[in-house]
Order: sequence, then C-alpha cells, then structure tokens
Amino acid sequence: MTLLDDVYRQKANIKNIRERERSERIEAIYKKYPEFLSLENEKNSVLNDFASMNFTNYEDINKKILDIEAKKQKLIETYGLNDAFKVHYDCDKCEDTGIYQSKRCSCIDDMLREKMLETNELNTEMREKSFENFDANIFSDDVRDEMIEIKNSLESYADNFNKEHRSIFFFGDVGTGKSFMAVSLAKRLIEKLINVTYVGSYEMCQTINEAIFKADGDAVTKRDLFYNTDFLIIDDLGTEIDTQVSSKSILDLINYRLSKNLKTLITSNLNVDAIKEKYGERLSSRILSNYYIYRFKGRDLRLR
Repeated sequence: MTLLDDVYRQKANIKNIRERERSERIEAIYKKYPEFLSLENEKNSVLNDFASMNFTNYEDINKKILDIEAKKQKLIETYGLNDAFKVHYDCDKCEDTGIYQSKRCSCIDDMLREKMLETNELNTEMREKSFENFDANIFSDDVRDEMIEIKNSLESYADNFNKEHRSIFFFGDVGTGKSFMAVSLAKRLIEKLINVTYVGSYEMCQTINEAIFKADGDAVTKRDLFYNTDFLIIDDLGTEIDTQVSSKSILDLINYRLSKNLKTLITSNLNVDAIKEKYGERLSSRILSNYYIYRFKGRDLRLR
C-alpha cells in the first residue's frame, strides 16, 4: 500500500466517523425532543404508503413530505439545532471523499504531506530546520556568501526538481551546515509532495546486508524503498563498516538510481578524491559525472 492509498483509507475512515457522530447526535435529539421522532415516523409512514401504491398521485406524496420537512425545519430553528443535523466534515469542500470537482482534493495533499513527515526519520528536525529559518549571520565572513549561494541553489533545485537530472553531493567537515541544508531541501521537496527517504550510510548498508543474507522482510521492504524512493538522502557516507559487500551495495544502489533517473543526496566528510580512494574510481566517477558537488567550509557551528 502506498502512502497515498493509506491517506485515502484514512480519509474514508474520517468520513465514516463524522457521519456516525451525526447519527449519534440525531439519536440524542430524538430522545430529548420526541416531536422530531414523531415527524420522522410520520414521514416513514408516508413513504411506506407510497411504496405500497396507496398514493397514486406523486404530487400528493411530495406535498406531504414537504409539509413534514417544513415542520421539522421549524423545530430545528426553534431549538437552535441547525448545526446538529449536519455532518461536520473535516473538509467541507469534498465532504471527506477526497475528490473535489473530479480531482484530488487539496485536503488529501495536506494529509499526504503530514504523512510523509510522520514516516520520515527527519520528522523532528524538519519541524525546526527549513530554508525559511536559514540565518546567514551564523557563518563566518569568509564562508557566508558561499552558504547563501548554496541555499539559493538548493531552493532552485527543489523548484525545478522534476526537470533535474543530476543528484547532489555534500562534503565538508562536521558541523559546517550539511545537515541543515539536507533537511531543509528534504522539507521543501515534501511540501511539493516528493517522496523523500533519509537513511544513514551505516544503517543503509546494514539493512541491505540483512535483506540479502537474512531475507528479513522488514529489511527487504526498506531496501526496496532505498532503491525506488523519489529522493534518497544517504547521510555520512564513509561511516559504514568498511567491507567489500558494503562498497558493492552502495555502488549498486547508486547505479540503479542513476539508471532510473531517481535523484539522490549524499553527505560525507570525504571529498571526491577520498571517495575514490575508499570506494574506487567507479563510485567517484559517478559523483563527478552525475552530481552537483557542494563543498561546506568553515568552523564547526556547534562550537560557536
């Protein structure tokens, strides 16, 4: 089941809940004001007579029903119960069907964004970090302009995501802003309903290994997500356990996503030369040929 399927299922449940709440309110009203129940019984009796062909003239049945409804409306106004008889939908536009004017309602998009945030490991950070919260003043004079340029470039990347063919590589020392920019980009893409998956390099390799060697169901599901998500963030490349299996898993993943034109963001403390030395020329050449490369410089911001 996709996230969108899950959202539609959740919306259908909400619709059922709201309609059940209305039924419960009406039942309580009938107990408190028996005259409503009397009118409802009278209406049902008329409809039953019509079904039994006791009425041969449609105008007669229509007049009786309208008279009953007029009496009911007068009681509603007398007791101030206008809202009580309505279904209090979460979305008045689509009445919780998820469809408005033959298209997906905006409430579905809102729920989908929230679901993407809930299911993403960056959920907490995304609540705090965003391009809107970017503060250039925290950077030293020698790198401030470069960080502004990186931020502007990434915003443009998000705005043109569907037209982009390149992925992104961040490298630089710890605490230089890589995480902030990665999270901000992820949040902006989710706002545009792009499915983003974040994973640390160590966890990613462990998961892929478990999927291959243990055939673990959860690991297989996660591995498939790494391969097929719209935008994959691999954080801290180089921190995984250094084995030939891990290196092959990373290269296979990168190659697959490139072949499917699925974009990836890799962050690392290693530059491209160090990537070549650690993983070999095949991976470094993929980055050089297919990735926008951003270098993060300056002092550790966490120590300021």
